[in-house]
Amino acid sequence: AVVSMIKQPANFETWLRYHRDSLGVTRFYLRVEDTPSLEALLSSPRWAGLVEAEFHSRGERDYFEQMDRQSGHIASVIPRARAAGLTHLLHIDDDELVYCAAGLPPLFRLLSAAGVERPNVHMQNVEALLPAPDCDNPFAAVRSFRHFPTQYCSYTNGKSFGVLAAAGLRSHGPHHFRSAATCGGGGAGSLDLPAGVAVVLHYESATYAKWRTKYLELARRHGDAPEVLSRVPFAFYRQSLSSARKLLHAEAEVRLRTPAAAERMRAAEEGAVRLWSKWKVEPEGLPPPPPPAEMVPFDPAKHTGGGAAAGAGRKKRRKDEVEDLSAGPRQMLATIQASGWAEWEAVHLLQPGDEPTPLLHAMHILSTHFLLVDLLEPHKISAGPDFCARVGEASRRLLGGVTLCPFTWPELLRMVLLARAVGQAPKKRTVALNAMLASGHGSASVAYGAAAALGGGHTVSVWNAGPSTRAAQRAVAGDDEEGADDEDGDVMGLGDLSEP
Repeated sequence: AVVSMIKQPANFETWLRYHRDSLGVTRFYLRVEDTPSLEALLSSPRWAGLVEAEFHSRGERDYFEQMDRQSGHIASVIPRARAAGLTHLLHIDDDELVYCAAGLPPLFRLLSAAGVERPNVHMQNVEALLPAPDCDNPFAAVRSFRHFPTQYCSYTNGKSFGVLAAAGLRSHGPHHFRSAATCGGGGAGSLDLPAGVAVVLHYESATYAKWRTKYLELARRHGDAPEVLSRVPFAFYRQSLSSARKLLHAEAEVRLRTPAAAERMRAAEEGAVRLWSKWKVEPEGLPPPPPPAEMVPFDPAKHTGGGAAAGAGRKKRRKDEVEDLSAGPRQMLATIQASGWAEWEAVHLLQPGDEPTPLLHAMHILSTHFLLVDLLEPHKISAGPDFCARVGEASRRLLGGVTLCPFTWPELLRMVLLARAVGQAPKKRTVALNAMLASGHGSASVAYGAAAALGGGHTVSVWNAGPSTRAAQRAVAGDDEEGADDEDGDVMGLGDLSEP
């Protein structure tokens, strides 16, 4: 089943049809806000049996209250989905599609393998880039996506399926699920799906009209207050709010018929279009897309049941499958070793803003992999024939099962550095790291709170870190929103990271 809170969605029947036909969704639980026009569609014969919709009138958007309403909606749906005999609950928004490049069998196999021990089956996300500003249906027209999370406009921490059989299942922010057995933190309660199995395609602000409506509403609600901007974690959101406020001021001048009002309105509108296009339109020079593959509608008979023999087969496959923890480091090391002079020269010639070459990407991921392990267990890994296996095993054990990849390394490195800064004692570091892994993002307040709860006198002063002290204090005051970030970069100074 899908659970979602929606408001004035674009191309919504495309969204419904795609998840029904391509993902095998058999029930949609929707909280529909300020969109009464959807009632006719959702009550029509083709959707009435699949959709349970609640209609609400909210008025103005509020950036900071949305997650509370989402959590409340998910909490109300979980018992209903269980009662309906459903097995998994997927939380996504109306501007997201779940794409399975290899088809449904690999996804269903991993969902079954997760079990109640791993109630949070997690996917990475990529961000859509529009082929043209006047795109009518982004779901059908988009062909390119941002895949470097450091360049994203919005969140980088993916979305998840929740395993409904897990006791005490609940949402953990908009991106994760937890259960009664996994609420204490750590990554042991999660199964990370490879991007080749399932990935979230995020079409955030995918048309200029939708972007304009959204941010004008937010600007009217939150005004010019600097404390609001300081709490918004994404540069694109902050720039969009500033642009929307200029539009509102220009509209006010037009209503008052002030001198040069029309010119200011035109300048504000052109500036808004430039901002949106800079973030949302695909770059020039992309190769032509491949011909579209034929979509095969979901057939429940091919993906369910199977009897005792099929169950025994699945059990045997799971028993025979032994995970190779060295695979990731080995792949990166093989890329580095196979590179010639031309590849090394290409790395040297890169300019700021260029996408990394495969060699630079491999060097970055492998060195970060090794760095994380060495920060947590210094001097335990050395060169030798088992280097990759030892790095892979140690990272799986120390990072709670979270996979290190282009989507996760920045936040994992941030978490490890925060854990080291918060506590000298290994136990405090472990508790701080597990608490951040459970929360889904590197947070000074989460790390400090978890370490301080143990008591004792082993806390390093991360609060005397020069200019970064302000960021740390802001974090303690309230950076627990999912995906929160800090204006000053890291919430600590590098001086606090040295080993005593």
